[in-house]
Amino acid sequence: MSKRSLVDTPLEDGSHVANKKSKPSEIDIPKLLKLKEDEILSLPQSDLADALIRLRPVPPAVPEVWSPEKIRAVVKQAADLAYKGIASQMKWTPSCRSGTARFSYPCALPNEDVFRALVKIADTKKTPKMYKLPKDVFFSVFGQPQKSMRYDTLFITGDHVNARWNPDDKEFSLSGTFGKTEKA
Repeated sequence: MSKRSLVDTPLEDGSHVANKKSKPSEIDIPKLLKLKEDEILSLPQSDLADALIRLRPVPPAVPEVWSPEKIRAVVKQAADLAYKGIASQMKWTPSCRSGTARFSYPCALPNEDVFRALVKIADTKKTPKMYKLPKDVFFSVFGQPQKSMRYDTLFITGDHVNARWNPDDKEFSLSGTFGKTEKA
C-alpha cells in the first residue's frame, strides 16, 4: 500500500478521515481511531504527529517566580528611568509659577511584583489599579526630580504622585504636578 495523505484515506463506510470543515492538514481524531493497523502504518508520519500533538493535554502556564534580588534590581532600574523621564518633562510653562504644571511618565514592567515593590505596596492578593503615592515615599524610591531654570528650580509640588497600574499591558504610569520653588 502506497503512502497517501490522511485526507485521502477512505474508511470502510466510504467516508474520508478528514471532515469537510477541516483544513487538509487537520485530522478528524475519532475517524483516525477507527482505522485498522495497516491503514495507520500507511499514513504519512507528519499527519500522525499532528494528531498526537492535538491529543496531548496542554499543561497550565506557571507564572515565573522572581527572587527578591532580581526584583530589587529591576525596581532600581525602573526608578532611575522614571527619575530621568520625569526630569526631562520639567520644562518652563506659565503654570509653573503656581506649581500646577503636569507631568506623566509611562513605563512597562515585567510583572506585578515589581510594581508592588516600586510603589511600596504590601504584598496583597489584589494590586490596586490606581495608587496615590505620598510625596515622601515617592522621593525615597525615585529620588527628587528637579530641573534648574534660569532664575529658579522646578520641583514636584503636589502632596502625592498618582501611580496607575494596567495589569493587561503590564504598564504603569506616574503623574503629578511640578512648579517653581516656594519663596519664604
